[in-house]
Amino acid sequence: MSGVLGEHHYIHRLRAGCLLQPELNRHQLVALDREMVLAGRAGSVGAYLAESRDLLELARAAMLDRAANEVAVARRYDDPWGAAAGGVEYLRAFDGEDHAALMANHLAAQDEAGKLRAHGEQMMAAFGRLFENLLLAKTGSVEAGVAWAEATAYWHELRAGDPLFAEHTWLAQPRYRSRLPWTSAAPGEWIAPYWQLESGVPMAIPEDPAVAMAGAEVAWRERMGSYMVTWPAAEPWPVMIAMPMVEEYARRQREWPDDLVARHWEETGRSLERAGTTIALSALAAEREARWKVDATWNGLCLSAVLAPPRAAATVGCFGEEMAGEGLVEAGATVYGLIGYGPRALLELPRVKDFMERNLGPRLAGGCEGFGAWRGEAGFDFVRHAMGWWAASGAMDWDQVMGDDKLASSAVPLERWGERVEVGANSW
Repeated sequence: MSGVLGEHHYIHRLRAGCLLQPELNRHQLVALDREMVLAGRAGSVGAYLAESRDLLELARAAMLDRAANEVAVARRYDDPWGAAAGGVEYLRAFDGEDHAALMANHLAAQDEAGKLRAHGEQMMAAFGRLFENLLLAKTGSVEAGVAWAEATAYWHELRAGDPLFAEHTWLAQPRYRSRLPWTSAAPGEWIAPYWQLESGVPMAIPEDPAVAMAGAEVAWRERMGSYMVTWPAAEPWPVMIAMPMVEEYARRQREWPDDLVARHWEETGRSLERAGTTIALSALAAEREARWKVDATWNGLCLSAVLAPPRAAATVGCFGEEMAGEGLVEAGATVYGLIGYGPRALLELPRVKDFMERNLGPRLAGGCEGFGAWRGEAGFDFVRHAMGWWAASGAMDWDQVMGDDKLASSAVPLERWGERVEVGANSW
């Protein structure tokens, strides 16, 4: 039934690739069946291209799949702004009766969608930075004054941009709960005083586009028609996969190892290799990026917390007890309230011992010049103060600085993707 296209035309291989992930290519599969029917009844290639308008609906279908996949990812990760952005791109893709008009509408939709996505990114980033700064301020950092001011600014940003970031609803939102590693009541207590501050009316959350998208898809499918098409056997078209971030993070492990980070990017590489089409590739990449944005915040907060007492001890060693001694007490009490481990007990946790051996040790030997944190990493302030301590004394006597641990360990589990994680495990 290939007609004027012949059995070796590229659309056969495109369809074979679409069938590897049909849920990510559903609009293209509908459009490809229509193209096959048009080609089968056309008397010439020119007649076929005229009737199909140079494969216009196939081009439209690719845009629809890309946008629908973006919406699905955003909804899975509780990003209403990302979902609304994809909805704008999806609904605008139905406009345009030729390739030029289709592309013009697509570009206009991207401009509108970009603003929605940027707002969602801003909210998620502000949440992570709010708790980064609260943790710094509560654990006796020498930068505590700046950290309090930063935390207040990020709280106001969240209150203005998300009406569900409110006293009785914020922790119930998956977009925030998934980024917070701790299950203790302490984070709620940290943030409690802020709800007494004055704030304006927050920006409304955009509507979920699911209903409008479903109606538009039904109408488009009716217009495309339904056909029983016999397709020739074909091999999927090779998808060119460039994975610079996967490769960069793999190289990064040689100088700043982190098992959670390494696992994420290894899994990302395996996921992208399964893509059968460029549209599926973009969907799989969007899924992994959305997950990384959550995991990066989670990992950074978690690691910063368990390293806070050692960081405070290094600060004492670097600046002296008169200037930084109270910080060691504050750090110990704060982290004990989070995870139930005292300062000395923290040094025996597999994750902390691993950091000392594989991250701190090499930096003491090789220095940190030109070396900075990547997204998802933590512990650089600890390394900086430890290097100052090392430079000042030529050694780091943890026993002398941290003293006896009078806090009995009573482990409070972490939570990651809805599952409990033991603090003593080396799996995060």
